Amino acid sequence: MSLGSLPAFIPSADLETLLTLFAQTLEAGATLRICIAGGALSSLRPDVAARFEHAIDKGTPLSEAFAGLLDKSCVAFLRAAEDSGGLPATLRQVALILEERRRDRNAFLGSLVYPGVLVVTALLVLPLPVAVAEGLGAYAVRVVPGLLVVLATAFGLVIVLPRVPLDSPAGQVLASIRGALPFLGAAMWHTALGIFAAVLGEALRSGLPVRRALALAAEAAPHRVFTGTAPMLVARIDRGSTLAEAVGQIGKIPRSFLAQVGQGELTGTLDQVLPRLAGEHKARARRSQVLALGAFAALLFVLIGGLLAYSIISSWAQLFERQQQEIDRIMHP
Repeated sequence: MSLGSLPAFIPSADLETLLTLFAQTLEAGATLRICIAGGALSSLRPDVAARFEHAIDKGTPLSEAFAGLLDKSCVAFLRAAEDSGGLPATLRQVALILEERRRDRNAFLGSLVYPGVLVVTALLVLPLPVAVAEGLGAYAVRVVPGLLVVLATAFGLVIVLPRVPLDSPAGQVLASIRGALPFLGAAMWHTALGIFAAVLGEALRSGLPVRRALALAAEAAPHRVFTGTAPMLVARIDRGSTLAEAVGQIGKIPRSFLAQVGQGELTGTLDQVLPRLAGEHKARARRSQVLALGAFAALLFVLIGGLLAYSIISSWAQLFERQQQEIDRIMHP
């Protein structure tokens, strides 16, 4: 029984704890029912915990039970582990992946604090001439809408976006928007390549057949280039293509990526090549994200500076014009 249809959100820290508890239980030779009876699901929402407990009681594989709570790449890791019997270590690995993503997300949000403070400061300072000329009521009319937009943006980034499933229509729209933005598109592509290599390497290391490993990796990679390619990849392998030849049919895969995979096949070192490729593309994705954040901050500084200069000049010019009109009215009644 999958939880994929359940509209629930579980904080990443709670998922990490749950995965670690499951790993410890299996490593001790106990069953997951014992782990659940010991309160492993206590941090979950009651209806989610009940459905999760029911899924475990029915003997549902963990990859299916977690299908609505983890992204496709993590589910693919679990599927590979279930097929090979290395589930405890993989549960810990997935927990570490979630922890790393949570730290990255918190670091990204933290990096937005300073630009956010600048925006709020600009919103409060720019209309000050209006307060002098027209009073606090007019000043509030200028300030409040901007502050509401800032609060709504913060709410969306911190509360809403983490709860949007990547496979949902909203998640796909957000992915399309990110992919069209400078540097973020490159970050998404390198992230997808890294996940493809990581899942493929883990599946092969676990002893899965190449055709099964390729299908899992293609389904896990979160990019439209990989969408729907699993049947084609399996067909190519069935027709006798090498791993590099099959992956090369996807299209946008870099030649350097294919060359290293081909070399790994020839030398029997795919277990080393694929994790290395995953790490390389993960590092490239991080660099692209940093560049995107830097470009956004620079653009924000320029916009705020320009708006500040324009607003100050225009507002004080209007104030001086009103004062001159008042002086002219007094001098020339």
